[in-house]
Amino acid sequence: MSESPNSETAEINDLRQKVLSFPNNSFFRFSYAQLLAKKNHSEEAVEQLSICLKARDDWMMAALLKAKLEIFLERKEDAKLSLIKTIELAKYGPVIPVIVIDDVDDAVPMAEALLSGGMKVLEIGTGSGFQTCILCRLGAKVFSIERHKELHKKAKGMIDFFKFSARLFFGDGYKGNKTYAPYDRILVTCGAPEIPMELLSQLKNGGILVIPVGAGKEQKMIKLTKDFEGNVSEEDFGTFKFVPMLERKVN
Repeated sequence: MSESPNSETAEINDLRQKVLSFPNNSFFRFSYAQLLAKKNHSEEAVEQLSICLKARDDWMMAALLKAKLEIFLERKEDAKLSLIKTIELAKYGPVIPVIVIDDVDDAVPMAEALLSGGMKVLEIGTGSGFQTCILCRLGAKVFSIERHKELHKKAKGMIDFFKFSARLFFGDGYKGNKTYAPYDRILVTCGAPEIPMELLSQLKNGGILVIPVGAGKEQKMIKLTKDFEGNVSEEDFGTFKFVPMLERKVN
């Protein structure tokens, strides 16, 4: 059941009032910015995040969300500065942003599941290209697949603007990309009903695949590690909400 416009407005107004009543409370302001971003009020969310970062310039999650939204808004110069800021802060913690999770704080478990830097990474679900940029900036060799043509074109423009060398493809993420396999890391940014065996076959021995798995509204974040003999072990990183991974569907 979808949320009614009235309840959505009430939720936003409630947090807005808290921010007005307690302007120095950064927790209220960041929560407000997260809600605005979730409800597609991106410009106002960026304004609130800018205030958060003025109060505390080492706030990784605020910088991460601000950069994500600026890329979405195609404010390329602003996004470039925010991206640099995010990478600087990432040096002090293992953070790899996950752009499709409802709550930005959920990026931390994914970061713990996936390490990058000089590795060949296959990304399933390019989206706006934000995460692709982060992975490139961290030194990964990125190959990314997106099934929505308009998103693919937009992300390619962003990657070209930043002059990153990621290879972007339009197509079915379920199939992966055999041409450049095997991969050190495979990162799936959409919820799959089951683990695609095609992707697992493209994972290098000694590699890691991170994928949200589940057919319903929530998925389990699963980390699969393939040892050097080809045996696969599995770890569960908890429950998340992702957009669905649709097999054989591109548009």
